[in-house]
Amino acid sequence: MDPKEVKKLEKLYISLGLDKNQVIGDLHAMVSDSGPVTVAPGEPAPTYAIPAPQSDSGSGLNLSEELIRIREQETSQVRSVLEHIFADSEDYEPIEIADQYFSPEKALSGLDESHIALFHKLMSQTNWERSCLRDICDQYNLMLDAVIFDLINVTWKASGGTF
Repeated sequence: MDPKEVKKLEKLYISLGLDKNQVIGDLHAMVSDSGPVTVAPGEPAPTYAIPAPQSDSGSGLNLSEELIRIREQETSQVRSVLEHIFADSEDYEPIEIADQYFSPEKALSGLDESHIALFHKLMSQTNWERSCLRDICDQYNLMLDAVIFDLINVTWKASGGTF
């Protein structure tokens, strides 16, 4: 809107006994209440027909008894194979790493004092919770994932890459 038109509207408001400062507010309300402005007319959205539901003579769910029987047989065969693979064996003997391939002293020689102290702490127990390991690493100002990586690397190098 042109400023001259606003001035004329202010004079009109004064002649009608209204506050001239109300002109700007009324103009703003009039423009903002008009809704979204159409920049260019749009194209109509494509419509798609929804197909009519197909009438089923059955109950809506058809199961093939033969296919179910075949799947059950296959499942039992797979189960028996997996049970055989993952069965606990009483005659299991742990594999010992030969001293000729690995020595802890050789492995520890590649570590700094913090890692060596942590290594000895870890050897005091066979199983650790990850949260406990994180706490222990914090005591030595070490990051757990980096420590695991370092210990694996040093052990690998010390064993000559044989395990």
